[in-house]
Amino acid sequence: MEQNPEAVRQWLEQDYRRLCAQAAQEGAVIYWGDETAIKEDAYGVREYAPRGQTPVLAVPARWTTLSMISAISPRGEVAFQQSPRQMPQKIASHLRHPAAR
Repeated sequence: MEQNPEAVRQWLEQDYRRLCAQAAQEGAVIYWGDETAIKEDAYGVREYAPRGQTPVLAVPARWTTLSMISAISPRGEVAFQQSPRQMPQKIASHLRHPAAR
């Protein structure tokens, strides 16, 4: 996907300004977020077998994972959450500001 500078400019000048005004009116804060996952596996997991035989892994094939999401506001406020499961589709209500804990 390539960035379209004109579409970005238009979004910043129109849509983002409207969202900022709406957030200010509602007493809300806009956050920019991203999700990532950590997977407990090894890069060097390789097995070999004689030709014609299926290799057998000497280590588990299922790994422990951890999903994480974090977000930051234009004012530098940070919110985050960790979960052993995949993050839900609607993530906004699942973020917790550290001060609220």
